[in-house]
Amino acid sequence: MLISARNINHQYNHGSGCLQVLQGVDLDIEEKDFLAIMGSSGSGKSTLLHILGCLLKPTSGTCFLRGRDILQLQEKELAQLRAETIAHVFQQFHLLPTMTVLENVLLPSLYNSIPPQQAEAEARRAIQQVGLEQRLRHKPNELSGGEMQRVAIARALAVKPDLILADEPTGNLDQDSSQEILTLFREINQQGCTLVMVTHDPEIAGQARSTRYLRNGNLQ
Repeated sequence: MLISARNINHQYNHGSGCLQVLQGVDLDIEEKDFLAIMGSSGSGKSTLLHILGCLLKPTSGTCFLRGRDILQLQEKELAQLRAETIAHVFQQFHLLPTMTVLENVLLPSLYNSIPPQQAEAEARRAIQQVGLEQRLRHKPNELSGGEMQRVAIARALAVKPDLILADEPTGNLDQDSSQEILTLFREINQQGCTLVMVTHDPEIAGQARSTRYLRNGNLQ
């Protein structure tokens, strides 16, 4: 079992009270799974993804990653876990506009101990895997939306993660580009990487191996 989460609750406090987003969520993710989590806007999909990715601690509950209780780890340990095990792909790409494709893909290597030559080799491998080897020196404003998302995926792949968490990865793409990204995700999954993708689109979710639904803070 890669991830086992039990009774995850999370609330956001604000001036007039609190908003309960997750209520007693239980979730198991097997190695090499490709899971889609569906839900409407504001249902808590991104919150759950951030908890699974060690970016946010829930109000209560337990979450184990390969038997380690990630909610009990110190920030330094969490940072190392994120750098070595987990990668994120976001709807907004989050590429630095002044950097080339290669430089953007190299960014995660700044947070781990990979030697520079090895880091560049892994970055080039990842860029080739997503089919952008002819775009190494291009900057984001010279790329299409689909190409920018492939750069973001290459950046995730460069660290050889065990788990990729994708938050509405096709939300800013046209239908053809969306299908290219989903085909790439399936190939990555077939190579042994676990993927968890959140979406509100049933057609997108149907590309995954399994689907769960987040409604009123509960995962069904």
